[in-house]
Amino acid sequence: MSDSNYFESPLAAASYAAARPHLHAQALSRFVSFSGLQIPLEVALDIGCGTGQSTQALIRIATRVVGVDPSCAMLRETIPQAGIEYRLGSGEDIPAESGRFSLALASCVFHWVDQEIFLREIHRVLRSDGWLIVFACWFTAEMRDVPEFASWYRGEFLRRYPTPARHSKVLTDGWAREHGFAMRGEEEWTQEVSMSLERFARYKLSTTNLIATFGDDGARFDEAKRWLVGALSPYFLDIPERRVVFGARSVYLQRLADGAPRRDGEDESRRISIVRRNGSARSSRVGPESR
Repeated sequence: MSDSNYFESPLAAASYAAARPHLHAQALSRFVSFSGLQIPLEVALDIGCGTGQSTQALIRIATRVVGVDPSCAMLRETIPQAGIEYRLGSGEDIPAESGRFSLALASCVFHWVDQEIFLREIHRVLRSDGWLIVFACWFTAEMRDVPEFASWYRGEFLRRYPTPARHSKVLTDGWAREHGFAMRGEEEWTQEVSMSLERFARYKLSTTNLIATFGDDGARFDEAKRWLVGALSPYFLDIPERRVVFGARSVYLQRLADGAPRRDGEDESRRISIVRRNGSARSSRVGPESR
């Protein structure tokens, strides 16, 4: 799903399964309220499903879910569950028949794919009037009650472990229509998650900032973990867990019926950026870094 699939690393996949925050249920709840769809849906697609966190959230609103990911290491970390089928594949070549799904979720994956090919494939596998949720989440650099943490994170941490390059296509309604979709809405919010020192360090080890440095090298993984635990320890001295803040955004795209107008004029007021590079002047957040 990208030129370099960071998530082929078993070390990264294990950290992902162990420590990633579960943010998908709220995203899907918001979508159901927004769309007014009757649940359960018959069958949904989770593209870039990773270790299955998002897939497990989807099965709560669908009778069946197909999870697709290009990483064998990530798929090995999934937990079997009734109604869920996992398949090896990519967003640019989805292993599913045309017109099957009423909903597709792309969770923290849009910035890794060839976006034009991806949208063509999603358009192919969705039913007429089906929905695509482009979901992104990121660590905001905020730790509740520890104001100095953000300066350390944006300074020392990101100098040592910068965010790897990724796609940063600006998604507009006009561009979506060129690929057979209409942008129906977007939502952005924050969620707090309580994490121990160990879990927060393990979470950071599941992000591409760190994965890019160790890959499959166990010694480098251990070195990165030791540095993280040592650097983070002062922020956990007198408390077993800290509340850290994640940002989240969902953009709702609906498949246009075959033969419908693909472009009716672009509304510049609806321009949004699904993914911005770290340090963008247009956004104060750090990320998205979730995949």
